[in-house]
Amino acid sequence: MDTPSTTYRRLDSGDRVFVLSRLLDENHRYYLVYAGGYYGYVDSNSLKRFSL
Repeated sequence: MDTPSTTYRRLDSGDRVFVLSRLLDENHRYYLVYAGGYYGYVDSNSLKRFSL
């Protein structure tokens, strides 16, 4: 099974962020998001900087 390549992209604060699902672990809350043409995971602290 091929491992997908990872692309890192810095989001602009004006980008619209769509939250697809929420993941919880013992220390953080993570969100699967779609923004700027990419899917990715962000934590709740990062998400506060974007308009939803």
